[in-house]
Amino acid sequence: RFARFAPISPVRSLSTTTPPFVEIPMPKLVPTMEDGVLSKWYVGEGDELQAGDLLCEVDVYGLNEDHKTDTLTLLIESHEVGYIARLLVKEGSTVRVDHPIGVMVEDEDAIAALKDYTP
Repeated sequence: RFARFAPISPVRSLSTTTPPFVEIPMPKLVPTMEDGVLSKWYVGEGDELQAGDLLCEVDVYGLNEDHKTDTLTLLIESHEVGYIARLLVKEGSTVRVDHPIGVMVEDEDAIAALKDYTP
């Protein structure tokens, strides 16, 4: 099963020399979700995005009463226009809800300033 979801994150800046950026969080896709598996990236570092472009796939497991079976695969869309500065999570990684999975910037020139960013 596929569903689409667009995460929302506030714009941040670490200092006056760091350009504004947006962390892309692991969204909470169902009420009982504590973590998800980032199964596939559809973007790479440096890619330009428009609102509605696909970012990644997230698998959510344990949606049945036994909390082990039934998987939901969700397609995560960008709600921002900009560039992917960093992918913080590798495909196949289990990620806690709200933990940053990537970073976006508005201007392509700002990508280099966040090349070493870690949350």
